[in-house]
Amino acid sequence: MKITKHQLKAGILPTTIGVVLLLVAMSSAMILMGYYHRMHIQQLKRSADQGVLLQQGVQLALAAYADDQLNEQWQVFPLFPEGQDSIRIKLKTWGAMEVCQLERTVPFKHWQKAFFIGQYGERLHKEALFLSDQKSPLAISGAALIKGDAALPLSGIKKNYFNRQPYSRSEMVFGNISHSTAKMPALTSNLSEFYEMAMGLANNVSQDSLLRYGIQQSFGSDTVAHCQLEQPWLHHAEAEGQVVISHPDSVVVMGSSSLNSIVVCALKIIIASDYEGEIQALAADTLIVEQGAQLQYPSILVCLGKSKEALLQIEKEAQLSGQALLLCSSGEQEEQNFILGKNAQITGSVYCLSREGFSR
Repeated sequence: MKITKHQLKAGILPTTIGVVLLLVAMSSAMILMGYYHRMHIQQLKRSADQGVLLQQGVQLALAAYADDQLNEQWQVFPLFPEGQDSIRIKLKTWGAMEVCQLERTVPFKHWQKAFFIGQYGERLHKEALFLSDQKSPLAISGAALIKGDAALPLSGIKKNYFNRQPYSRSEMVFGNISHSTAKMPALTSNLSEFYEMAMGLANNVSQDSLLRYGIQQSFGSDTVAHCQLEQPWLHHAEAEGQVVISHPDSVVVMGSSSLNSIVVCALKIIIASDYEGEIQALAADTLIVEQGAQLQYPSILVCLGKSKEALLQIEKEAQLSGQALLLCSSGEQEEQNFILGKNAQITGSVYCLSREGFSR
């Protein structure tokens, strides 16, 4: 059969239309991909800009904290001298720690950041010792090393002999020297009030939920997540943030638990030998860190000393990076004890209003 020119053009038309539609679809897809790519890049840039602004807010908060400008009320600070942008900052206590909160709000967007204010780097090793003034000098002998700031009795420090050998170093204190008094410096934090508040919180998280799903609570929330344990054993638990775990009598923190930034409260707290991680523990009467436990920075151990036989004990070969505080709430500090076991190590500060003992 002979194909005419008219028939040939009519047969090509559908193919031509299909090719054109395909090219249009491909072009539209490329334009759409380019649009979303630009949107993604712009979103990443805005996120990076917000990260820079929040970090700038952190530096601003630290400067305001150093100048005693922060408190528990929100305050507005300009991010730029011209005042075209600002950030809100406030400070609140979390056990023995201080938490700084930042907020920045623009239309349809809200950013938050929270961080602990503590010691860092060389500041962790600045405080060496404080000796209450007993009108007798500190005697130092052999190869003993005092490195850091020392508060000494008014009678000062003197060299002494050990195994018939004189003190062997060129200086007696490698750091600044100040004078101690007959009493330890006052502690300004309201730890007893925080303990009572934490123990009296409404139980809004069950122990079963804690063990099954864990707890995460932002410091930006106005609500503290509280779990009062039914049994004293805290094992296979995961908790992070603004969380209080308590028991009216005792809590034993096992190594299978993962705890981050939370507070544990009880009359008596035992941190098991297999525990590794950071913890903030507030005990009313007794706090024991078992042999070999590894407490990482910023761990804080507080025994409030509410009974005359209060005890804070760090057993041999245990390690603590942070702070250990034995206070005296009962007025019977001569019968309270802080005991540091053989080869136990504390990197940080120790505050003790009671008797100190060292195991050999």
